[in-house]
This record gives sequence, structure tokens and C-alpha cells, in this order.
Amino acid sequence: MLQPLRGARRTDEWLRPSALVNVLVVSGAAVAAVTAIVLFTAGGWDYYRTPLRVRAYAQAHAALRPSGTIGHALGIAGLLMMTVPVLYSMRKKWRVLGRLGEMRHWLNVHIFCGIVGPVLVTFHAALKFNGLISVAYWSMVIVVLSGFVGRYLYVRMPRTIRGIELTYEEILAEAADLRREMASTGLSPDLLALLDALSPPAGSAAPAAGPAPSWFRRTRLV
Repeated sequence: MLQPLRGARRTDEWLRPSALVNVLVVSGAAVAAVTAIVLFTAGGWDYYRTPLRVRAYAQAHAALRPSGTIGHALGIAGLLMMTVPVLYSMRKKWRVLGRLGEMRHWLNVHIFCGIVGPVLVTFHAALKFNGLISVAYWSMVIVVLSGFVGRYLYVRMPRTIRGIELTYEEILAEAADLRREMASTGLSPDLLALLDALSPPAGSAAPAAGPAPSWFRRTRLV
């Protein structure tokens, strides 16, 4: 059985699901707090259950309607939070932003705003999803869900795709482990000899490499 390379776990520990527990807990607490305030303090529990045709006569309508005092504030806050994922994407691609904090902090803020922002937008809309606004709203929901799916797939990609830099010695060590594992499965000696012929000898120096292409140097994987 192959073992993880030394140093790889420390390099991408913040990308693992266990590293997201804190931000998910904080996000869940924020969502619960906002929901409790809107439903039980601002009167949303009765207001949102009132039929749309008579909702304008509800006591909380002036505050919780989309243009009301609370509804308008929720919309502005939700809009600001929904712009944070755009800033996160810019942080990954623009070198000029590379010094503005560590990527793991940007990711935590990205996740927090990506969870809380849609909840604020939902209350801003007063749970009315019809016409053109329904298209925009459900598109937002799909984007949020795709973020969770993408996150699930991202942490399960091979470590080279995740951008972990491996030394030449680590690559040789992993190749040797693979060779031993294949030999233990009863692979043909001829195939093993072919693999040995194609593999660099143990302890060999790393081949000289030229400068990376400009497009590669500008790319940030995480």
C-alpha cells in the first residue's frame, strides 16, 4: 500500500474537508442567527406564511418586503457578500493581489459569504420567486450547490493537479513504491524490466529544466 509522501499532507492540509469544519460551523451559526432574528424578532414567521394576495396588509410588511427597511438592508448585505466569490477568483488569478493575505483566509471568507449571502438574498426576496427574479434566484442556488460539488471533487483530485510541488527525489520514491507494488501483484518480469529501462536510476540527479512558460507562471492552481 502506498503511503502519502512526506510533506504533502502539511502542504495541502487546509484544502482537506476537516480544515473546513470551523468556517462551516461559523457559517451555520450566522445563518441560524439571521434566520432567528428575521423569523422571531422581526415577525417573519407569520409574515412569510401569509398568502401573497393579502401579505400587504400584514403588520410586518413595511419592514420585511423587499423595499422595506429590513428587506432592503438584507438585500444590500446579500449583494455585498455575493461579490466576495468574485474577489476570491481575482485573488487567484491576479499576481498583484498575491500579497493580500493567505489563500486559506480568502477561501474561508469565500465559503462564509457563499453560504450566508444567498440566505440574506432569500429573505430579501420575501420568499417570493416568480417571474424573472425566479430565474436569477435559482441560478444563484445552482451556483452555490455547484460550489459544494466542486469542492468535493477538488479535494479528491490527484495531488499534482492540486498544485503540490514535489521534489525530484519524492517522485523517484513514489515511482519505486509503485514498482514494488506492481511486482507484488505478479506482473510479468518482462514488463517490470521494461519499466526499469524507462525509469531513471535511483539516486540520479534531476534533469535540467528551462524556465516555465509565461502562461504557466501566471496560473495559480489554488
